[in-house]
Amino acid sequence: MSLSFVKTAVLSSTDGISHNEETSIDNNETQSLRASGGGGGVHRPLFEQLRANRDAEQERDEEFQRSLRGTRALDEEDCAHLDAVERRREEKEYAARSTIEREVALFYAAREDRGLAQTVGVGDDYDADSLDISRNSLSQKLNKASDVVVAKKEGIKIVPKFTITKKKRKSVSQQSDKTTALAKKIAAEKDLKVNKMTSQKTLLPVEYYRLPFCQPDGGPKMDHENLGELLAGDRIESSPYRLNMKVDMFCEQVCITNLGRGEQKGVSPNKVVRAIRKNYHNNWIVDNIPAASKVEDDTTITTRYWQGFPVGFIASDTKKAYVHNHVNIEIQYHAVETEPNKARIVRFTVEPFSIKHDFEASADDDDSVEEGVVKAFKVADIQNPIESCNPKVSNKEHTRYEMVYARGREPQPASGRVLFTYDVIWTENKVLHWASRWDVYLSMDNAIPAKVHWMSIANSLVIVVVLSAMIAAILVRNLRRDYARYNRLATDEEKAEDMEEFGWKLVHADVFRPPSFSPLLMSVCCGTGAQMLCMAVLTILFSAMGFLSPSNRGALIMAQLLLYVLMGTVAGYVTARFYKTFKGKAWQKATACVAFGFPGIAFGLFLIMNIVALSQGSSDAVPPLTMFVLLFLWFGISTPLVFFGAYFGYKQDAIEFPVNTSSIPRQIPDQPWFMGIPFVLAVGGILPFGSCFVELYFILASVWMDQYYYVFAFLLLVFAILLITAAEITLLFNYFQLCGENYHWWWRSFSTGGSTGIYVFLYSFVYFKQLEANSLATYVLYFGYMGLASLALFLMTGLVGVSTCLWFNKTIFGSIKID
Repeated sequence: MSLSFVKTAVLSSTDGISHNEETSIDNNETQSLRASGGGGGVHRPLFEQLRANRDAEQERDEEFQRSLRGTRALDEEDCAHLDAVERRREEKEYAARSTIEREVALFYAAREDRGLAQTVGVGDDYDADSLDISRNSLSQKLNKASDVVVAKKEGIKIVPKFTITKKKRKSVSQQSDKTTALAKKIAAEKDLKVNKMTSQKTLLPVEYYRLPFCQPDGGPKMDHENLGELLAGDRIESSPYRLNMKVDMFCEQVCITNLGRGEQKGVSPNKVVRAIRKNYHNNWIVDNIPAASKVEDDTTITTRYWQGFPVGFIASDTKKAYVHNHVNIEIQYHAVETEPNKARIVRFTVEPFSIKHDFEASADDDDSVEEGVVKAFKVADIQNPIESCNPKVSNKEHTRYEMVYARGREPQPASGRVLFTYDVIWTENKVLHWASRWDVYLSMDNAIPAKVHWMSIANSLVIVVVLSAMIAAILVRNLRRDYARYNRLATDEEKAEDMEEFGWKLVHADVFRPPSFSPLLMSVCCGTGAQMLCMAVLTILFSAMGFLSPSNRGALIMAQLLLYVLMGTVAGYVTARFYKTFKGKAWQKATACVAFGFPGIAFGLFLIMNIVALSQGSSDAVPPLTMFVLLFLWFGISTPLVFFGAYFGYKQDAIEFPVNTSSIPRQIPDQPWFMGIPFVLAVGGILPFGSCFVELYFILASVWMDQYYYVFAFLLLVFAILLITAAEITLLFNYFQLCGENYHWWWRSFSTGGSTGIYVFLYSFVYFKQLEANSLATYVLYFGYMGLASLALFLMTGLVGVSTCLWFNKTIFGSIKID
């Protein structure tokens, strides 16, 4: 049999296509080889044939040189010619040796891979596919082929000593299908990614690999994240956990890692123990689905679809920390209706366990591993395996609660050398479709029923209805009476008695006087409030329409930021209109204040929060490049848009009023106690806050407790009720103020409407008790951001109050006759 079948096998197994090319061997050389070494039907071993061929070649060369030396003396030309002949011979021999080494190596690789041992006859036809040699196997065998005997290719006939089953040669299309199947197998591999670890106690997320967990080969690789993910502190990285579609795994070993020193009194605990005591949770991702946490005890099984799963737990009896070093990765998939061979992941659940593996590491393991150093992908022999980890068990079962907490089993302390393992369980879900896989996360498995939101809306509607009825009863009736009294002609008796007028008509010459305190600041606050209001309305509207789903991480934050930047035009325009109405002259200063005022406060606070996050090693710390992007959005886009809007605002005419303003201000009489600023702010903010505090609770839970909030349609309705309530209560107090002949309504109406933000900030103190935070960094982080959010709400509702009162005053004073 020739060497052609070896070459054919290589080409077929590597390329996936049948090649008919064969290596021909000279028949004379074949006959001479058979006559010299293969006579009588007895085949000489391969190595003896190769050695004999080499010795015969050397003898021929030596005989040729002896003949030359016996003829005459060699001159320089002869020597050069001999050297050239020798070089050509060596090159030819090297090429033949390389070819034969490869073919012999493939020959033995085929034998070892197939496990065949019987001798076959020479000249049989063999199919290359019967060798079934994989690429990895061939490369490994070629690396070990250095001891193969060297021989020339010519004159050698290899006699294999194994049997190759004859098979019908496959067509090119069949082998192409085989290659396609291999590609599908590679595509079926799913990566498990890890995100930041979160805690309700610290509110400071940290990167997953800050703790000495197992790392993938070559180190973890960061995903490309958008601006919103970076600002939210998300750090999505690769992991050593590998999943194959529909392939269950039993107690797969990940690595051996040293978690650090054990817990002792008077000794600082290691990083893992500190993370467990701070109640940090892992957040894993598979196919863009976050991991749900499955917790099991003796009586119940609880699945939670938010906050991930804990790093470990604190024992109730010993008060020591134990790490979850084993996880059951449960994945549900749904078959594609149009393509039955394909499936999509629709559910991802992790059930953590703590199992103390008594193991003996592999021979190349280094016992002198320092704290924090990970020995990745170590394979160990477990001395006390549970049933799912026992290699001697034929019918394995996945890790269960009863296995882990059986008699004699102990949890794994969060210290020393720890072996990390995992199970993978694939289950088909024929009911859940891929388009609905996020529903259970967004509804948090109906942890908060929809009727809670409906009750919140009903509560808000009751407040609006009562307040509207109050306004109708007070304002409408009183205004009709005032209109009738102010517009009728006075009789002779009334003129004779010289009856003095009273009520809000007396301040008609002062009611539209510019604010007594800083008209520029009033204009800037109104412009900033308009910018925030437009941003909030558009963000909630887009979210309610489904454009900003939580499945697209960072989309909500990025939308808020971009909309705020683009609404700079609105801020500049509103500021310019108000400032021109107030007859202000420093329009450049007003425009600069609205462009750098609130953004400067927000960026300064954000910078402080970033420094705090850096000092705590939190992933909330924004990278320098992201900081430059924020500065570019501020100075490169937002600021020019503010000046652009202000330009058109100053081009417009000032707001026209129905009455003229006198040059001498009117004296304001003493006001009753219930019209004082403290009482007005207290009453003016309680009703709007009462209409939205239920939804506010869920919003704060989504921000600080890592829960999902996706009922933006409810939020849009509640936000509208909030604005209507703030407008009505501000309008009511404005009427009472004008009836008391107090025309300083600009700042009073702004503060009355904005007092809802004060209540939100006060409520944040009540909500803070649920977070169990006890560090200074947490206090700074929480109250810093809550203060900024309350200020933004104050400006939004303040603008609503001022705009409502301005419209109301223009309407009532334009409806009466002024002498």
